[in-house]
Amino acid sequence: MKMLLKCVFGAAAVNVFKVRHGCIQQSVQSVHTGCQLFAADKALLMKLRKSTGYTFINCKKALEKFDNDPAQAEIWLHEQAQKEGWSKASKLEGRKAKEGLIGVFVGETAAVMVEVNCETDFVARNEKFQQLVKDVTFATLDHHRDQNRSKSGYVKSVLTGDELSRLSVGEGATLADSVALTIGRLGENMSVRRAVTVGVPAEWRIGSYVHGAVSGQRDVAMGRYGALVVFQGGKDGEQDVLGRRLGQHVVGEAPLSLGNMDDLPCGESETRLLPQTFLADPSRTVAQFLRGQQAKSVLTGDELSRLSVGEGATLADSVALTIGRLGENMSVRRAVTVGVPAEWRIGSYVHGAVSGQRDVAMGRYGALVVFQGGKDGEQDVLGRRLGQHVVGEAPLSLGNMDDLPCGESETRLLPQTFLADPSRTVAQFLRGQQAKVLDFVRFQCGETSGKDEK
Repeated sequence: MKMLLKCVFGAAAVNVFKVRHGCIQQSVQSVHTGCQLFAADKALLMKLRKSTGYTFINCKKALEKFDNDPAQAEIWLHEQAQKEGWSKASKLEGRKAKEGLIGVFVGETAAVMVEVNCETDFVARNEKFQQLVKDVTFATLDHHRDQNRSKSGYVKSVLTGDELSRLSVGEGATLADSVALTIGRLGENMSVRRAVTVGVPAEWRIGSYVHGAVSGQRDVAMGRYGALVVFQGGKDGEQDVLGRRLGQHVVGEAPLSLGNMDDLPCGESETRLLPQTFLADPSRTVAQFLRGQQAKSVLTGDELSRLSVGEGATLADSVALTIGRLGENMSVRRAVTVGVPAEWRIGSYVHGAVSGQRDVAMGRYGALVVFQGGKDGEQDVLGRRLGQHVVGEAPLSLGNMDDLPCGESETRLLPQTFLADPSRTVAQFLRGQQAKVLDFVRFQCGETSGKDEK
């Protein structure tokens, strides 16, 4: 009994009992600093846990620490989480973050696209990580508006991860703080990789598309791939659909540059000799091969003419004589002759050659190539290899030494085959829509992750 009384009076110096309306109210004033007499209110505990997302134990600890004051408890929770987040972020800094999301926001005259990375797709699907993507998107949008209030016309900015980390998210905090906080909550390394912002005049349009979109997101579209396309024109009432279709094409075909409305599509550019992949060395174009040979190729041709075969007879007479002998119709279809200066060279090749012929090579296919230069002692081989290429690849025109090969020319947006209508190029589609693309940007989540990893 004495021990019980000792414990009671050791914990409380004053017990005041008041009786009101048949109810007993107890007020306890603690004078023992080592005793925790204020228990966390259950209703406040559930509310605080739901609003902050922190663990049950930490929320209980915060309410007990601040006498069930939810405002003070929440501030303390954020401060502790920030400290723990920075500590955890420092520990996880070396781990690769290649997963994540692209975030896209499009307004009337401005748009933002960001990339935020994490380690796993599992975390990318987490609401807290998606909230971080939103925070990055809107912080970038605010920065764009602050920087371009007095500017008119088209404005485009690209921000790196370091620049983004310094952006404000209010109350003295930065995006770096938000990232650290989310790292502390989810336990994975994360990084704000990059962002692009565009601002356009009122009469321009911004199309967008996100592939692999996260469901349930309204303000900021999120997914694995994203694209923004700036364009003018378009048929009334159809601009939104046009912008989306252009965005889909950019995501799907991944062009690297815009090109011009009159550029040849890839299929036609292949008919030029010099930009073709060299048949004898597929790692190079014909132009690249010729540069290595110190040579420049020229193709010439003369029209067919009636030639004399001596004693007043012509080739027509020879043909008629042979028809009479063999009993089949025959014709001399065409011929070409070339004459070159002494310092030039003529290469040749005949495919399906008739054996036993010396002076005149004969076969099903033939080619002549007129060229200059070439390494000493190797010109005959060079001429034969060029002839083999012409027979095998059948170019229709020469082209220029600086022409892009087919694979590279496909990286231009406008001459690409349109993803939504393979019967047309993007340029042809735009003409039909009375529209003109001015710029575009494409992001793929993780595509730059290996380039700037520390």
